[in-house]
Amino acid sequence: MTVNDNDRLSLFTHAGAVCFPNAITAQQAAFDSILTQWPGKAAAHRFPDLRPLAPIVADSACAAIAQDLIGQSARAVLFDKTKRANWSLAWHRDRTVAVAARKNVAGFDNWTLKRGVHHVEPPFDLLVEMATLWIHLDDVGPDNGPLDSAPGSHRLGLGPEHAIAQAVRDCGVHTCEARAGDV
Repeated sequence: MTVNDNDRLSLFTHAGAVCFPNAITAQQAAFDSILTQWPGKAAAHRFPDLRPLAPIVADSACAAIAQDLIGQSARAVLFDKTKRANWSLAWHRDRTVAVAARKNVAGFDNWTLKRGVHHVEPPFDLLVEMATLWIHLDDVGPDNGPLDSAPGSHRLGLGPEHAIAQAVRDCGVHTCEARAGDV
């Protein structure tokens, strides 16, 4: 979804997604330079340490986008979907977040360990304050794994997993196509 600046927050609040065209176009070469040097890049789909990318993200529009949408900075996960390392997911709601260490805190449940990183399901009031920024380093069209979303389904609450199909039927589907440099 691409909209003008005046409508972005409203659309994000209502639909749960909004596109910021060319938000990292100026930083594209810096991203590419770091990512091509990453060991095992061609076989990996998730990178263990994103710290080398932090200065580039901070120097891009991403920090301002996160501030405008959720009022704070964001954490990141980098996925590299290639022809050699690709996957598909069924409809789901992301319920867990990565954390630096496991600490037993009331309301933080369902701990898992994924590739050596602790993940936990935080309280719902924390989840609704979070947003994911998808930084497009490549064009994403209908034939190379675009994200499908159900606009407005985020406002329905978590609910049981089996209710997701009904949420998709109620909200419809939006295929998130983008150009390299979009967020």
